[in-house]
Amino acid sequence: MKIIGLLFVLCSTFFAKSQISYDFANTLPPEGEKNAAVLKTYFGTYSSDQTDIDYQFNKEGVFAISFIYNSISRETIRESSIYSVKDGYLFGVNGVDSLPCELQGEYYHFAIMFKEQIVGGTATNVLSKLNQTTYILNFEDNGHFTPSYLTFKGNELSIQHFTYEDATTIFDVITDKSENTIGEMNYVTLSPTKEEWLGIMQNEITGTKLLFEKR
Repeated sequence: MKIIGLLFVLCSTFFAKSQISYDFANTLPPEGEKNAAVLKTYFGTYSSDQTDIDYQFNKEGVFAISFIYNSISRETIRESSIYSVKDGYLFGVNGVDSLPCELQGEYYHFAIMFKEQIVGGTATNVLSKLNQTTYILNFEDNGHFTPSYLTFKGNELSIQHFTYEDATTIFDVITDKSENTIGEMNYVTLSPTKEEWLGIMQNEITGTKLLFEKR
C-alpha cells in the first residue's frame, strides 16, 4: 500500500460539500518564491494529536508519514516458514526489514510505516515561501492547485487547509476565472493577480489549525 496525496485528501473534503468547487490555475502566491525545502532550522519530524499523519521536513523536501496497524497470531508464526519473532522484532512481513512488535495474548501487534514525498523528487506539489516562518504548500491535481498554509514557531508547526463557506463571495474580486459545470457541481478555477490575492485574508480561505510538535 502507498499513501497518495494525504494532505490533498484532507483539504479536498472541505470544499467537496459545496455546489461550487474552487481551485487555482497557478501556484500561490502569484509571483511568489518557490522553494525545494523549508529553512534548515525547521528540519525534523512533526507529530500531532489531531491527526495520524506526521510530516517530515529535510533537505530533500517534505514527506507525509503514516502507520498501518496490524496483528499476527502466534499460531500463524509457529506454522509459517516466512514469519519469525526474535527479541521483540517480527521478521518476514516487510521483506528483509524487521518490525518492532508487542505480544498481547495470542497476537503480536505491529505497525508498518508508509512514507510519501509530497514536495521534491517526482512530486508535483509546489512549496512557496511567504516569509521567514510561513509557507504555502500548493497541492496539484490535474494541473490545478489548492493551498495549505504551513507556519513554524519554535518547535511547533501549524497547518491550515483550503476551505470556504458554501455561499462565499470572497473570490468575486478575482476577474480571471474559468468555469466548468458537471452535473450539479460548478468547478471554478481562479487566476488571481498579485493585487487581487493580497486582498484576500488568509483566515477567509483556511480552516481550523492543526497543531504539530517537533519530536
